[in-house]
Amino acid sequence: MRALIVVLIAALLAACPRSQPPGTGGEQPGAASAPAVGEQAAAGPDSRLAVVLSATESDPWTSEIVATLGAELGFDPWSQASSPKLLDVFGPFQVVLDARPIELSICLTGLSAVSDVPGQEALGAAALEWLEQLEPDLVWLDGDPAQFQVGRHLPEDWRVVFSGVVIDRGLYYGGERLTTGVYRRYSLPRVLREIWTSAPEAETYVLLSDDSPISLGRAQRFAQLEAVLPEGHAFVGTSEITGWDELRSAIGELAGGCDALIVCGVGEDGCSEDFLAGDCPADLLAGVGKPVVALGPSRIDYSGALSLRIKPSVHAQAALKQIGRILSGVDPRSIPVETPDDMAVFRSETATEPDPAAAAPN
Repeated sequence: MRALIVVLIAALLAACPRSQPPGTGGEQPGAASAPAVGEQAAAGPDSRLAVVLSATESDPWTSEIVATLGAELGFDPWSQASSPKLLDVFGPFQVVLDARPIELSICLTGLSAVSDVPGQEALGAAALEWLEQLEPDLVWLDGDPAQFQVGRHLPEDWRVVFSGVVIDRGLYYGGERLTTGVYRRYSLPRVLREIWTSAPEAETYVLLSDDSPISLGRAQRFAQLEAVLPEGHAFVGTSEITGWDELRSAIGELAGGCDALIVCGVGEDGCSEDFLAGDCPADLLAGVGKPVVALGPSRIDYSGALSLRIKPSVHAQAALKQIGRILSGVDPRSIPVETPDDMAVFRSETATEPDPAAAAPN
């Protein structure tokens, strides 16, 4: 059964639609404003740290992770580039973390930009070979594709920090593996705080989700937390949606029986084609009259929803703190896995009531 789950996850990760390179083509994100190389230790590094990322510099999440590395450790992360065997590699850099000299190497695998399993396996094998040659003291992997194609194949005595992971780490690492990390998940208390800002009396909430594994997983995790809601608060319904018309109908039917709506995902990787083929109706939330919070970036961001967005920089900072503790001698297994609740809030224009004259028949 576990083998079947692994095969299904591999197919899902390979089938995910990916971001496209920036239109300007040649820019290196963060290069223009990156700080100079930081302090270097004359006696050489105490430890070697390898950072393996699932995407490329054209992916906004990845570019911000790398830029945060440069800002926190004081170096230009886009310098000293090379391309060994399908990979984009930067470094090694001599940096200092928590007063400890470190030799840092960064590998952008491009796993997220490859749509077939054999292609992902080839990139994963190249990254594994790079790591074996590097022999790092600690590996930081970002994103589920990196955990699946690289992390789970590492020797069991290697120390690992993960970040940006949506799927439970148990799929990649057994209970005794030397791992800790940072989940890319939304905090229910943080979402509720945003709702209560605009609707202090809210007590009942509807969870809406497309039919993708990521969105359904968020909805299920939130529903399982109902027991920790304040007394008198409850989820009054959930809905799994397969298209824009169905979403509009569900909002109309469920909004009247709740104080707020939480959209756990629309148009996420693996959802029905109807969401990907069409655009969000501009009046999707018109007349709802209730707070609508979308876990974004979302395809409904510009329809009047309040979008909460996980910050890549927060993940990078949390991972660096864990790395510092591990390199000082702490067992990774004793460090709790984190789920940061610091999110960016994006507010679009408020949806308006539809114009009755425009809706009247000719």
